Amino acid sequence: MASCSIAEKIARQDLNEPGDPDIVASFSSGANWHYYNPTNPNAPVPSGKYDLVTVVLHEIGHGLGLLRSYTVSGNDGQVSEFFGLPMVYEAFLESNSGLNLIQKFQSPSPNLKAELISENLHFDSPQVLAANNGQRARIYAPTTFAAGSSIAHLNEDTYPSGSPNALMTPSISPQEVNHDPGQIAMAVYNEIGWKGILIDHTALANTEDTSNPFEVICSINSDEPYNSSSVTLHYRTGTSSFTTLPMNSTGNMDEFSATIPALGAAVYSYYISVTDSDSKIFTRPGKLYIQGVDLVEQVHFIFEAGPDTKAPFISHEPNPFILSTD
Repeated sequence: MASCSIAEKIARQDLNEPGDPDIVASFSSGANWHYYNPTNPNAPVPSGKYDLVTVVLHEIGHGLGLLRSYTVSGNDGQVSEFFGLPMVYEAFLESNSGLNLIQKFQSPSPNLKAELISENLHFDSPQVLAANNGQRARIYAPTTFAAGSSIAHLNEDTYPSGSPNALMTPSISPQEVNHDPGQIAMAVYNEIGWKGILIDHTALANTEDTSNPFEVICSINSDEPYNSSSVTLHYRTGTSSFTTLPMNSTGNMDEFSATIPALGAAVYSYYISVTDSDSKIFTRPGKLYIQGVDLVEQVHFIFEAGPDTKAPFISHEPNPFILSTD
């Protein structure tokens, strides 16, 4: 599950209703705020006041995808928010010993609760390791689960007030000013979708044609350099093993194609992959993470070739009454 902001970035279009916000945040009018003064931007925050810009940036940081679905109920930890689906941010969380929180722990379960309150939860990814001197980012997971703070913040003790990565920790001190997310948070955002590759493709439809090959065309929209020779089509029929084909440039910028051979009447499955300059692999469709399931499943496009023997589905709701004037 992704935040609205990430989903719209990846889709490159609005996904909610016109005029609806992508991020909603509320701030108390009664708080002792320090307001930014553009004529004196470096003015110190007076004693006892809280820097409003710092707080607003922190909440925007959550709206950009640093969100949790995990909670604790009784003796169990469980996925409960956002329709019971883990957030994309949580796909990178792991125990102190390196066990992935989604893949290795059932929901609900006491074992999951133990990790959520372990004080030793980490965000692990290549970009975070590169930004944090080869170390995983430590996540806030206090021994008493705090609904408004646990899991969705960096650890306060590891990244204290005044340090470069303090913006996305759970608390702010009076006079604390931090207008920069920090390298760790930026790496997290990049990893969860703000920096990446979109493989744009219109899925092949069912067809009665069983003799002609099927052309697969895609466009690569990338935030960073990618390896054009890595664009690959993976296909199969039925439950056989996948065959891979290189996708070649069509002559149009960032557009590639490959052809699935006609293999008679069959159910075809396929997906497309590409590798970026950091050797990270992106696929279309994406991959499916299921809580408590170790295997990360590659999702496929599916179409059928062969005679159309399926009856159409007809739905009808009769009018409850008809006016005499009708």
